[in-house]
Amino acid sequence: MLKQYGSYNACRKAAKKQEIKFSRTPGWMQLIAAFNYAQTFQQIMTAYVEAHPEPGLKGTTFEISMK
Repeated sequence: MLKQYGSYNACRKAAKKQEIKFSRTPGWMQLIAAFNYAQTFQQIMTAYVEAHPEPGLKGTTFEISMK
C-alpha cells in the first residue's frame, strides 16, 4: 500500500475516495483489509448485477456496513 499510495495520508485519502469509512483511525492492517474487502465486494456485486440485471435500480448506491 505504501508503494502504491506513497504515504499513510495518501492511502487514507484513497480510502475516503472509495467511500471506505472507519469508526476510528485505522492502522495499516485495517487499511489493507478494507481495500481487499472493498475490491472483493465490488467483484461479487458486479458479477451478480451482470447475472441478474434490474434496470429499475440504475443509479442506486449501496452501502455495506460491518458491525
